Amino acid sequence: MDMWAGSVGLAAKLPLWFLLIVSATTGSVRAKIHHQKWEVAYQFKSPDCFKKLAITINGRTPGPTIVAEQGDTVVIDVKNALFTENLAIHWHGIRQIGTPWFDGTEGVTQCPVVPRDTFTYRFVVDRPGTYMYHAHYEMQRSAGLYGLIRVLPPTGVVEPFIYDYDRSIILNDWWHQSTYEQAVGLNSKNFTWVGEPQSLLINGRGKFNCSKAESGVRNATGGECSPYVLTVIPAKIYRLRIASIASLSALNFEIEGHNLTIVEADGHYVKPFVVKNLNIYSGETYSVLLKADQDPSRNYWAAVNVHDQRMGLQEDHELVDPWDTKKLETPLPFLYKFVRLEHRSFTSTLTDPPTSGDSRALSEPEGRLNFLVEDMDSWPGGVGLAAKLPLLFLFIVCAITGSVRAKIHYQKWEVAYQFKSPDCFKKLAITINGRTPGPTIIAEQGDTVVIDVENALLTENLAIHWHGIRQIGTPWFDGTEGVTQCPVVPGDTFTYRFVVDRPGTYMYHAHYEMQRSAGLYGLIRVLPPAGVVEPFIYDHDRSIILNDWWHQSTYEQAVGLNSKNFTWVGEPQSLLINGRGKFDCSKAGSGVCNATNPECSPYVLTVVPGKTYRLRIASIASLSALNFEVEGHNLTIVEADGHYVEPFVVKNLNIYSGETYSVLLKAEQDPSRNYWAAVNVVSRKPNTATGTAILNYHPNHPRRLPPTIPPTGPLWNDTKYRFDQSVAIRSHPDYIQSPPMSSDRMIVLLNTQNFIDGYVKWAINNVSLNLPHTPYLIALKERMLYAFDQKQAPETYDYKNYNIYEVQKNQNATTSTSIYRLVFNSTVDVILQNPNMMQNNTSETHPWHLHGHDFWVLGYGMGKFDPETDPKRYNLVDPIMKNTVALHPYGWTALRFQANNPGVWAFHCHIESHFFMGMGVVFEEGVDKLGKLPTAITGCGDSKNLKP
Repeated sequence: MDMWAGSVGLAAKLPLWFLLIVSATTGSVRAKIHHQKWEVAYQFKSPDCFKKLAITINGRTPGPTIVAEQGDTVVIDVKNALFTENLAIHWHGIRQIGTPWFDGTEGVTQCPVVPRDTFTYRFVVDRPGTYMYHAHYEMQRSAGLYGLIRVLPPTGVVEPFIYDYDRSIILNDWWHQSTYEQAVGLNSKNFTWVGEPQSLLINGRGKFNCSKAESGVRNATGGECSPYVLTVIPAKIYRLRIASIASLSALNFEIEGHNLTIVEADGHYVKPFVVKNLNIYSGETYSVLLKADQDPSRNYWAAVNVHDQRMGLQEDHELVDPWDTKKLETPLPFLYKFVRLEHRSFTSTLTDPPTSGDSRALSEPEGRLNFLVEDMDSWPGGVGLAAKLPLLFLFIVCAITGSVRAKIHYQKWEVAYQFKSPDCFKKLAITINGRTPGPTIIAEQGDTVVIDVENALLTENLAIHWHGIRQIGTPWFDGTEGVTQCPVVPGDTFTYRFVVDRPGTYMYHAHYEMQRSAGLYGLIRVLPPAGVVEPFIYDHDRSIILNDWWHQSTYEQAVGLNSKNFTWVGEPQSLLINGRGKFDCSKAGSGVCNATNPECSPYVLTVVPGKTYRLRIASIASLSALNFEVEGHNLTIVEADGHYVEPFVVKNLNIYSGETYSVLLKAEQDPSRNYWAAVNVVSRKPNTATGTAILNYHPNHPRRLPPTIPPTGPLWNDTKYRFDQSVAIRSHPDYIQSPPMSSDRMIVLLNTQNFIDGYVKWAINNVSLNLPHTPYLIALKERMLYAFDQKQAPETYDYKNYNIYEVQKNQNATTSTSIYRLVFNSTVDVILQNPNMMQNNTSETHPWHLHGHDFWVLGYGMGKFDPETDPKRYNLVDPIMKNTVALHPYGWTALRFQANNPGVWAFHCHIESHFFMGMGVVFEEGVDKLGKLPTAITGCGDSKNLKP
């Protein structure tokens, strides 16, 4: 009934001289090599009927049982597919004689295995017995990364006890919280204990009382949580190898009506003794013998119970009859089944478990700005006076500013998970120095920004992109994992150092898988040099960060997107203004939503009647196109992505993810009341409530709600309204940077949604971007051309025959790491074309962001771009320059840029899930002109082998 030898009764009776011969010859038998390939990834599992993310090996938890003989070599290729999370695996009980580096203990014997890397463990199993393996990196073991190791004696060598069949029992405790939630609670000054487990598992199966869970995450009839069944034959003896991989609980294991004879402990033979039940502690293994000698006409329970007190942190457990299932908090999960022996071959029904620095910046993101004086920011914002200075004084200012030395702005950031309730719903968020949004960076043009980023994310890597900062001369600090740098591993501190070379409004955010959605973002304000006057007048300077917010973790979202059982992220639960929103807590489970939490009180912007305010508005949304409006007030657009705009007035502002605008607002309405500021979803059918803030006219109370209903914005599907606003944005007449009149190259990029190998992907010209493990910048500079696909990325698509209004099969779609190689200093046109998706009559808005450059927006159009006629309609007179631009449904957008910034630069849809699913390309230009790369950006993929 097992594929390995288990019946030793006959061997035990062999003559002594034969055993001596066997013993003498076993040394000459060549040891075997057991080679397995494992992919470690998160998947949704329901081991106790409650659906949650678990770490799996080849899609399973527990992982495969390793079976080998004494002296054999085990080789395990472990591919880390955990998105952003590192791992290490310990081979518990294997002594690693001569191979201590393969013990698998992160921080002791090895560095962790980073995502997309494959690490090979190779070791000899030198002693028979029962062992285990499990994650040994922070608290990952609790997430399901574990399994059993059986080491058998050499063939013919007899163990000191007799049995017929060999079976494995893995005991574990199981929580519904993620290990990140547990770790953050343990590592917080507001200490939160993990509590008792929700379930106890036997071979990865248990049973939670689903009536205690919210709908949608429970399924009491699911096959994954049906009880483990061990089928036995009457009168046969079974060796049960029992391992506890519990994360907390001391356990007691018992089989109804049967005694257990303990014969092995942790790989050592024990003087046999009989027990009614077995006390087993985490990390222990035992072999017990069980004889199927009870009434064979019925089945029997096997049960695992917690048997100690949790260090005074919990109340004592009630002592109950282990067979009284009505009283058990953790139901009996293990069905022990007898069958009658028949005169035929028999197979068991189930075998083993599946084989800051600047204080000014620190004040910015707070939700309430209740200053009662005109100077309402602690940084320079009022330029009204400067605009009126005599011309002679301005000449003097301009003459001396060149002699002022640029400053260095230095901040220290600790990036960590913390529990936050930005919309009243409590969940984990990635914070900077305990806050999200993070601190606003404020500097003047020409200053240097230095940020020491300490990664305190426990097991998760990170990278931070400085969105809109061109990184001229410092492409390695662009912060794009897989393109310009290796990720920053937990415990490390990485220093970003760059010059802010142009005034304007920018942002920073995570640029590693989907971490941006978890809260790692903030604003960058670059001011003109002191005395330099901007082409508009205002009294005070304020920032508005718009974002969408989900209650699912980014890991849950990523697993759904990356599964053949594709699950879309859905519409956001809330819209946030400066990190604050309001979710309807009646829709949430108890204990996770608190409508009175001050973290979700509305952001308040206090204004003084008659004054003009510059609002720097940034969208760091992960999905939603947004519309921002201040009730009863017009907005004058004056800046877009760091470039001055010919001013024009709007009732509300359409803003897409990755864009920034400056608008002027004059506090000229009835000062006896407050007004709503509102953000709404456009371009997608909204299923998210309006996000609100309060425009507070001094001296009204800042929490006094407006007497009206918040604005609902334009119709969500009014594409023409949004299209016309995009077209209206042109360069300020005094700040026009004329584009080259022609280009050297035209690249036409068709956005398509595809099925590739059973997965839903986004692709460009039918190629879905897959970032390499060795970042492009490193691979190109160090001539590691084998690190990514050398085939040229497709330049265009069959635009003459492609119908953009119909669902296309796109059967030749593929994934690739290929890139576009641009001639240095050449002028490049990029045409973005938006067709139908895989759903009929559906085309979405895609905001596209280019790293390392600004581009001229030459034109927009509806329908299919015609490369012969549409370029004649380009605006070559006063086009606005931007770094992020919208591609409207069933439309096209034409861009032009100069490839004059040596480096490797991503160009991608700024919707987080779309880029995650492959919607992007990569441009290379002038890498040969760069000097030596900083060693700090290396350490992943083939760059691990580079010499300093």
